[in-house]
Amino acid sequence: MTLLASPILALVVSLAVNRRWLYRLAGSIGVSERDSEDVWSSVFGSSIRWATIRDLEHDLVYDGRVERYSDFLDGNELLLRDARAYRNSTGEELYKVDAVYLARAKDNVTIEFRGAELED
Repeated sequence: MTLLASPILALVVSLAVNRRWLYRLAGSIGVSERDSEDVWSSVFGSSIRWATIRDLEHDLVYDGRVERYSDFLDGNELLLRDARAYRNSTGEELYKVDAVYLARAKDNVTIEFRGAELED
């Protein structure tokens, strides 16, 4: 019986963790206001579709439709479609491409959003 219950229990626990059921329960009964997601995952998991990424270190701006994003805490990766690159200091358009992959440190970029509402 234990052999049969173990995989079922593992499935239930996995669902509870991945779907944040415990955080939602704690929030709904007023025990906690903490969320299991970091801001990066929360924002990019919402209805955000277009973003402007300012790479301050390299004086570049990338503008495009968010296709994919990483949700790892140790790295921020974005795949932008229909992307354009600009010089941040002048606004001069440098190039446009079908897609651009960006991997940048959190403290070297500023991200702006438009055309979507952020979910609570």
